[in-house]
Amino acid sequence: MYLLKFGYDGTKFDSFSFEKNRYTVLGEILKILKEYNISDNVYTSSRTDRNVSAIGNVIGIISSDNINKIMGILNSKTKYMLFHSYAIVENDFKPRYAKERWYRYFLFNRNFNIDEMEKKATQFIGEHDFSNFSRKDERKSVRKIFKIEIKSDDDFIIIDVRGQSFLWNMVRRIIGFLAYGEGDPYSNVSRYIVPAENLVLMDVIYDFNFKTLPVNKNFLKDYWKIRTSLFIYREFNKISEGRWGIEPQ
Repeated sequence: MYLLKFGYDGTKFDSFSFEKNRYTVLGEILKILKEYNISDNVYTSSRTDRNVSAIGNVIGIISSDNINKIMGILNSKTKYMLFHSYAIVENDFKPRYAKERWYRYFLFNRNFNIDEMEKKATQFIGEHDFSNFSRKDERKSVRKIFKIEIKSDDDFIIIDVRGQSFLWNMVRRIIGFLAYGEGDPYSNVSRYIVPAENLVLMDVIYDFNFKTLPVNKNFLKDYWKIRTSLFIYREFNKISEGRWGIEPQ
C-alpha cells in the first residue's frame, strides 16, 4: 500500500467524503484513480469537515504502478490539491490508526486575552469525554489531547491543537470555548463553534517518515487567488522548494 500525503483547499469542495453528484475531495481523487486504472479504492486517515483545508492529510491506495507516475497524474489532473509525500506500508495497514493529528486554527484577533485562553486550554489536555464538544455520531466520545499552543501573529491568533484523533466539529468547538466560553467546559454543551474556513489539518503523523517528492510549481498557480488559501499556498511553496518536512516525532 502507498500512503499519500497531500493538501487541499477545503473551501473549494462540497465536502471531503465521497457523495454522489457532489464535488468532493475524495470523489475527485477516486475518479482520477479509476480513470487511469491506478486503483479502485481509497483508504482514508482523516475526514475533515466541510470547508476545512489540509497541508498533510493522508490516504492509502493499493496499486502496482510506480509512485512517481501516481503522484504525477494526481497532481496534474486534480484541482485545488497537492500530493507531495509518500510512504510504503503493508497492504493491510489501516491509515486511520495514526500516532498524532495536528490541527491549526487562524483566529482573527479581536483583542483576545491570550493568557486567559492558555489557562482555559489546560482544561482540555489529557483524556476527556468530548461529547459536549462534537456533533453526535456512533463513535466513542472519549479522546486524548496532547498539546494546545497559542501565539499571536499580526492580526491573527494561531492555535495549534494536537491529539491522536478528533470528533466531528471537536477542534472548532474547543477554539470557540477558548475564545468565548467561561467556567467548566464539561458542564454544558459548548455554545460556540468557530467557522471552518480558518481550520487546517497540518499533519497526520505515524511512527515512520514520509518521503517528499519534487513538486512542479505549476501545480500551485491557482492558490494565490484564494483568500483562505494564502497560508496553504505559502506552505505548498515551501514544499516545492524542498524546505518542508515532517515535524519531529
